[in-house]
Amino acid sequence: MERMNSDRDRILQVLLLLAIAGGTMFFLMLPAAATLKYKKDTDKNCTFCHTGIPRRGDEDPQLTEDGKQFKENGYQLTEEQKRRNSAGVVLDRPRQ
Repeated sequence: MERMNSDRDRILQVLLLLAIAGGTMFFLMLPAAATLKYKKDTDKNCTFCHTGIPRRGDEDPQLTEDGKQFKENGYQLTEEQKRRNSAGVVLDRPRQ
C-alpha cells in the first residue's frame, strides 16, 4: 500500500511539474503575438526594428534606427520604410 502511495505521489509531482512548465512556456510566448501582428501589418521581419529579442518589461527594446523611427511615428512605417525591404534595399523610388 505504501508503494502505491509513493507511485501516486510521484505521478502527481510529475504532472504538477509539467503543468508549471507548460504554463511558463505559454506565458513566455505571449509577447510573440504582438510581434507577429506587427509583422503581418508591416510585412517586415523582426530584425527590421530590433537588434535582439526584447523581453516583456525590458528597459531597452533593442531597437534599430528604423525601429526608433517606427516608434516615434506612432508605430506606423514612414513612407521611406514602406519602400524598403528588411535588408534596406529600396524597392521603388518616388517619381520626381
